[in-house]
Amino acid sequence: MNEQQLRSNPPRELLTEEEWSGWKEIPITQTFRALLRKRLEERMRDWVAGCFPNPTDNAKAIGECQALLAVLDLTANQVNEGMEDE
Repeated sequence: MNEQQLRSNPPRELLTEEEWSGWKEIPITQTFRALLRKRLEERMRDWVAGCFPNPTDNAKAIGECQALLAVLDLTANQVNEGMEDE
């Protein structure tokens, strides 16, 4: 599914795996996901370099990495489950 098709057919209440995969192929989505991966890599490099000696800062950095990974690894089923919780 291309960007134009997604724009002309707004998402239904529940996503299919095909729709989710199609969304990931849209150039702006790819750019956004690349930005998330870049931020994750930066945080991991900072963490390895010892930039978070304070336990609170270290915990925040780990939490940020976990959140970034959770977003990057989302599946259509997880999105659907989240929509059902609303």
